[in-house]
Amino acid sequence: MTFKRGPLTASPASVLHLDRSRVADRIADDLRTRIARGELAHGSKLPAERALADRYGVSAATIREAIRALTTIGLLQTRHGSGSYVSADEDTLIAMSLGTAIQLRDSGIPEILGILGVLNGHAATLAVTNATASELDEIDQALDQLDRATTVDELAEGLKRFLDRLAVASHHPLLRSITRFLIDLQIAVAIEIWGHSFEKFRAMVRKFDEERRQVVAALRKRDRNAARAAVDQYHRHAMRVIGNTPGARDTDLSRVLQSKIVPELLNRRRN
Repeated sequence: MTFKRGPLTASPASVLHLDRSRVADRIADDLRTRIARGELAHGSKLPAERALADRYGVSAATIREAIRALTTIGLLQTRHGSGSYVSADEDTLIAMSLGTAIQLRDSGIPEILGILGVLNGHAATLAVTNATASELDEIDQALDQLDRATTVDELAEGLKRFLDRLAVASHHPLLRSITRFLIDLQIAVAIEIWGHSFEKFRAMVRKFDEERRQVVAALRKRDRNAARAAVDQYHRHAMRVIGNTPGARDTDLSRVLQSKIVPELLNRRRN
């Protein structure tokens, strides 16, 4: 069964008469679709429960059940005395989906880095054609930021900026949204492994200086094969370094990934 499209504040004449089985689920599905299509924009307030109940031809209790379901998955936020608001943007929705999939599949560091390597390789091949001169300059500036960093946070931000600007230069919005969460995950894992010691973290970051410079050089030459090869080399090196780091191969790190790192990143996205 499908719903008629139309504003949620439509007149009673357009009441949607639903099959009573799993009505709350169907209403939640309709609201989720409206959010995904942008009909209910990020930050917008839902109509009052009574108005929604009239619109769907159900009880207020059924509407509350549907709203609870969407709140649980992070699409809505209910503010006491104020109402319910759309709380998820595209990046948050993708992060929630990826984070949940990682937890359900009990994915480890190699799997996550492998996926990120493939996505960054694709971003590089697209950037060869699509990147503007100013976008390539921004990638260079991220490398300069890494060179100037004096704290762990500055190093982390420089790494994030380098990989994110590579995705931006691809001109592929969905790819950028997917890689954003995985980049945050990679950096959080690195900090977990090397701790908050600036010297240790900087030494790790510098191991990849040459590969990052090769990526930028290939992009500036508009050499698709060289760009892909440079990104592949960068990620292979990262896998070797992490794999050879004491403690990184322990099952404890995977447990930390599942029980601490992913939940913390998802909570940060929600808030």
